[in-house]
Amino acid sequence: MAKLSEYDCIGFDLDHTLIQYKLDNFYPLIYSIFAQALVAEKGYDPCLLEDNFEDLKDFCLRGLVLDIKRGNILKLGKDGFILRATHGTQEMSKEELSKCYGEEIVWHEISLLKENPSQHSSILRVFESYFDLPVMVICARIVDIIDKKNGKPEEYCFWPDIISLLKKIFSPNSFSDDNGYYFPVIVKNTAKYIKLCSQKIVDWIRALRAEGKKVFLLTNSFIDYTNVLMNFAVGENWKELFDIVICMAGKPGFFQAQEQKVMFHKIVGEKEVDSVEELKEKQIYSRGNHRDLMAFLEKQTNKNKPKVLYFGDSLRSDLAAAMHTDWHVITVLEEMESEGVVLHHGIKHEEENYPLEDGPNIKKPRYLIHVCSIRVL
Repeated sequence: MAKLSEYDCIGFDLDHTLIQYKLDNFYPLIYSIFAQALVAEKGYDPCLLEDNFEDLKDFCLRGLVLDIKRGNILKLGKDGFILRATHGTQEMSKEELSKCYGEEIVWHEISLLKENPSQHSSILRVFESYFDLPVMVICARIVDIIDKKNGKPEEYCFWPDIISLLKKIFSPNSFSDDNGYYFPVIVKNTAKYIKLCSQKIVDWIRALRAEGKKVFLLTNSFIDYTNVLMNFAVGENWKELFDIVICMAGKPGFFQAQEQKVMFHKIVGEKEVDSVEELKEKQIYSRGNHRDLMAFLEKQTNKNKPKVLYFGDSLRSDLAAAMHTDWHVITVLEEMESEGVVLHHGIKHEEENYPLEDGPNIKKPRYLIHVCSIRVL
């Protein structure tokens, strides 16, 4: 069991890790903008605009899988056994599940996820991000509407429309061009959707660096959006908290071995400029790869293979660090804050307050492991 003091480098993700969203406001926003975009740009039924998200929010659960062609949302157990499912928003009976998936009620496409946990395809989609959980609810409602208007089809064909809007709405160009549905709302109403970062967390990060640890920010968000969030939540001097900042990292691919590695690019202002061969401290970069970042951290710490701990929220993007590297990962589950429990690989533990080394007070499970799910920030 490693102690925080044993790590040489501490890394942080941005969204839902250092930056916390006000989910009660955030979820309805995502649902609303996708409903607007689907109606305005893809010609979907305007009744999507009449939905009250409060009536649908219980569908926002991480880890559910959309069986795209059948229009079913699945909660899977070991080896693909379907624990429960809905067709659209309607719960499926055991008889309906047996008819669709056989007497064993097993979703055999689970093999695709075992081969590649990052798998997104025309067959399945795993929903585990706060940005796309309300989109899962949109998908369920689309299935409801199609069934009601036209009857249940042999195969549902709405997924390409969802993918194209995901790419458009969250594209870096949508932010820089000040258009689209999402970014203008966040920029103009930041306080409605973003929480201020705790001063204890800021002081803790400063203390880590004072102890000689190398602290870095590694996020898939691009620099202009990162600036908006961090300027509001932490303050305009937020960059001083980190030895290096990496945006648009492309996780989980950032951690995976690639024949042709992705080069780091230097950021000047909020613009990406030339690629670089070697990273320097107190700079901001985009893209890149794990191998070159480790070379930088080895040079900064004067250690061969320094010990790295990374805080993130995504089971797909951030836990990939533990799957493909020797980093240790703490997964921040923001939604558990409202449940009053701590989870450890899905196991509920009793809580007790304690200080994590010299860090902020957090909730402690009875046992601490390297790769865990625990609300820390």
